[in-house]
Amino acid sequence: MQVSVNELIPGCILIKEVEGKTSRPLIPENTVLHPIHINVLRAFRIREVEISSRLSSGETFEEASEHYEPEDMEATVNEEFREEYLSAVHHHRRMFTKWGNRSGIDLPEIRKWFLPLLFKASEARQEILRLHHYSSENDYIHHHSVAMGLIAGYLGQRLGLEKGEWIQVALGGLLSDAGMALISPEILKKKGSLSAGEMAEVRQHPVHSYRMVEDLTVLSKKVKYAVLQHHERLDGSGYPLVVSQKKIHFYSQIIAVSDVYHAMTSERPYRKKQSPFKVIEEIQKEQFGKYDMRVIKMLVEDLASISVGTTVKLSNEELATIVFVDPSTPAHPMVRLQRSQILLSLKDEGLHVEEVY
Repeated sequence: MQVSVNELIPGCILIKEVEGKTSRPLIPENTVLHPIHINVLRAFRIREVEISSRLSSGETFEEASEHYEPEDMEATVNEEFREEYLSAVHHHRRMFTKWGNRSGIDLPEIRKWFLPLLFKASEARQEILRLHHYSSENDYIHHHSVAMGLIAGYLGQRLGLEKGEWIQVALGGLLSDAGMALISPEILKKKGSLSAGEMAEVRQHPVHSYRMVEDLTVLSKKVKYAVLQHHERLDGSGYPLVVSQKKIHFYSQIIAVSDVYHAMTSERPYRKKQSPFKVIEEIQKEQFGKYDMRVIKMLVEDLASISVGTTVKLSNEELATIVFVDPSTPAHPMVRLQRSQILLSLKDEGLHVEEVY
């Protein structure tokens, strides 16, 4: 059946390919349409497409259309979320000081200010793309810990963990760097490269973190191991235990990917930030074999999904709006230039995303 692109709903099955401006189809036949595909069709000014009379769910198109409520695809800054996030960073800074003085971790208190923010993050998916904007050099450790917890919880949820489990993983992410409170402040604030001795001290922070959470009865053993192992890598190149895949818990990989993703997208005392798209490409290619591909795949797919409609700055300084991201080449999305409204494939033009707004 032939329908207007404006009438499409997620789950429609395309039964005739949509031609693009190249030899490859814009969207091949038999594709189950998701919001990202519908966005692309609109961006290319496609008026009508041919779809099956039934959706992938088995419902008829007419039945599904009656109760479908379109999602707002516009990316807007959630002021309430931002304020609650910055408040969480403040709470973490205060607790971090206590941990440095050998005070224990007050998990009930942490749950009071962290869990409401976590639940908001799980609903406001696009805020995950913006977390690196809030980070600052001086307060990096506090921003990083809160963001690591939020991203880990979000990924755990998206990977199908039960609610209680992804909340636990999120708390593990938040507390994975608690042991940094026991590292020399001079090392934490150092802007240049660390000496071998200083690096050895930093590499003990997962052990410190584990000791700090070891006796917390409300935290599961699996998450405690994840705190200890969040810098271990599947190929055996991590620390502090230098173990490989068979001995590394899956939860530690969720936290590890959350850790490296936020770290590489944030401004740090010793390294400049990169855009989420460049970071994902590097994790996919240069870090291959170090992380669980199930976690990487989920992060890439969600980045592709939630970034549509986002404003970005390109490597040629132009502003553009993302209209489509191919998960196989996430660093080079298709964009519409805001100045001229021209559609560009960044891969074809040799451009990349420099910043996400």
